[in-house]
Amino acid sequence: MSMMLTAGVPVESLPLIPPTSLQSKVLSTTTVWLQWTDPSIGSRQSVDDSRYYNVHYQAIQPRGKALSSVARDLHVILYNLSPATRYEFKVRTVKGTQTSHYSSTVTNRTFESGDAHAFYIRRFVKPVKCSPVRPSGVNIF
Repeated sequence: MSMMLTAGVPVESLPLIPPTSLQSKVLSTTTVWLQWTDPSIGSRQSVDDSRYYNVHYQAIQPRGKALSSVARDLHVILYNLSPATRYEFKVRTVKGTQTSHYSSTVTNRTFESGDAHAFYIRRFVKPVKCSPVRPSGVNIF
């Protein structure tokens, strides 16, 4: 049974809305995490049908060939990128034979070799203040 809108138009025949709020976060010299919102699935933002997302990305500095990946959720991690390279990313929704327009494009640059270590230290290692202790457990003052 097909859901109908008040105008008698089946919901399945409406054009898909492109993803919005695309965000990128560089995780390493070769890895980027992307997340987006799908306005057509409402506030719960949970994919529970046959839709998937086509993620398009390309190195733009220096220029590279266009690549794509498929995601079945509202986020994806892209691996095997080139270090110290600026990429552009965009996403579109695919459901059955329908395909939305692409989302707005976002850009980000993968880390250089030394940058990733510095990011990890700043992000995950918390400074701890402690007094020097001998192996016996006796404080050294």
